[in-house]
Amino acid sequence: PECSLQVAVELSGGCDPQVAANAQRIYGELEREEMRFVQTLERGEEILEEMMAAALAKKQPFLSGKDAFTLYDTYGFPVEITEEACAEKGLQVDMEGFKASMQTQRLQSQAAQGSAIDLTLGNVLAEVADRLGGQSTEFLGYTSLSSGAKVAAIVSEEGPVEWAEAGSTVQIVLDRTPFYAESGGQAGDR
Repeated sequence: PECSLQVAVELSGGCDPQVAANAQRIYGELEREEMRFVQTLERGEEILEEMMAAALAKKQPFLSGKDAFTLYDTYGFPVEITEEACAEKGLQVDMEGFKASMQTQRLQSQAAQGSAIDLTLGNVLAEVADRLGGQSTEFLGYTSLSSGAKVAAIVSEEGPVEWAEAGSTVQIVLDRTPFYAESGGQAGDR
């Protein structure tokens, strides 16, 4: 593993001995994640090439914002890379269309968030939502890959709790996160 990964495991080992004990498994999982990310980017590059060829065939001087957003949202393909690749082919990216698609997605996501309840926990998550006064988790994944966060709630099988013992299984609610939900819609999540 890279030096920075080793340092992270060494530093974390003092806080949680399980990190050091599971270092090889952690390194393996990080390597698999990196491979999935590379595969996702490669697939995005293939699709971008097809989209650019189609725009050029139509004698269209730009890639539609909708296409750029599809690459970004479905394949995790950074819009900056899309812009660079398009510029190399003499195309521009319709950034206004991209921003409009982004806004539409955000509104749809916010609307869906309000109605989604994990039925495996019954009404527990609704109770947690009530306790939090409608505060939702701020999603940072469009602009950041890491962030600090505060634990807004801890939920055990019995319901909301103030704390949990080491080794117990709980769900946590954070005030902000760059992570997609388990079924967040990214092609790489599958």
